[in-house]
Amino acid sequence: MSFFSDLDKIWSQGSKPPPKQPGGSGRRGWEKRWLIISGGVILFFIALSIWRGIYTEWLWFGSLGFSSVYTTILTTRVWLFFAGALIFLALLMPNLFLARRLSPISGDTVFIGQGLVVVRRVLDIGILGVVIFLGIIFGMVASSQWETILRFSHAANFGVSEPLLGRDVAFYVFNLPFYHFLQGWLMWAVVITLIFTAVIYGLNLGFRRSAFTTAIKGHLSVLGAVIFFLIGWSYWLNIFDLVFSDRGVIFGAGFTDVHAQWLAWKIIVVISVICGLLLLVSIFRPWRHWLLTSIGLWIVSVIIFGSIYPAIIQRFQVEPSELARERPYIERNIQATRLAFGLDKIEVRDIPVELALRGQLTTDNNVYVGKFPGKSQLADKRI
Repeated sequence: MSFFSDLDKIWSQGSKPPPKQPGGSGRRGWEKRWLIISGGVILFFIALSIWRGIYTEWLWFGSLGFSSVYTTILTTRVWLFFAGALIFLALLMPNLFLARRLSPISGDTVFIGQGLVVVRRVLDIGILGVVIFLGIIFGMVASSQWETILRFSHAANFGVSEPLLGRDVAFYVFNLPFYHFLQGWLMWAVVITLIFTAVIYGLNLGFRRSAFTTAIKGHLSVLGAVIFFLIGWSYWLNIFDLVFSDRGVIFGAGFTDVHAQWLAWKIIVVISVICGLLLLVSIFRPWRHWLLTSIGLWIVSVIIFGSIYPAIIQRFQVEPSELARERPYIERNIQATRLAFGLDKIEVRDIPVELALRGQLTTDNNVYVGKFPGKSQLADKRI
């Protein structure tokens, strides 16, 4: 039994496909062969282009004696590609099949005769092609982050902690970039899953003229809640990004970042989690009301706490007495700069200096002093 036959069973109540037309199988057979041959030729040239780039890089790294380095890079990129593609498909495909299962199978269809079967078959092929294409895209995105993954997997502490959050500096070099990538990758994967799931439900409800069920609300609400939780994680990571802030007179966290933006990010994290929980509660409540409440609450909190509140603190508390407000953070910046350039290891010593010229010193350098009129008197006064 084929894949599309299984999908037909999920979509319909067992309606039969349209009868085959006499003499059409031979023509369709040749069309399939040409399609396979054309696809094979395209894939061959794509593979040839990729191999040319790989072989060129291999020769270059080998000429420098770093073949093992390129082997590590290539191996990491390959397994990241397959891992990214498979994880995305493992997230998307079960949701699509669940959407098929939860869709109503009763109700009047908008199509006449076997029209619904034909439309379903076309949609199955189109959705499958788009899903495979998106899996390749997500795999390529994961593969492009090979350096971030390798840094994260080989992280080591620097033994130096930053003063704002008390984290080792290695966290910002090795861990934080990986967490940002993972959050963004999962965010887009869940958003696309939600979009495809909503499309499947919309098509089924439209074809069958059925009502919105609690099961459908529950499925979409869970995906929406996951998106809000991932948004909250993003704002939590923004707290660590405050050490890279360029808002103030120095690079790094300043008065507004510490006393306003930090608090604002925490509030938005909490509100994002609350919005996700509201979506879960909405499964058994009036869905539209709770959905609009969650989205509206999050948008208002981002505008007020994410932009307006820090801007007010910067304008009315920091700028009128900027030096006094920013002095502790300027000192931190200077201290961190000295540490980064190794200037903290400079030994400070007092060297005694004789302010009066000795007679022997004047005699030994008479050839230079004698070139200027009034030389000895001038030299004595200035020294």
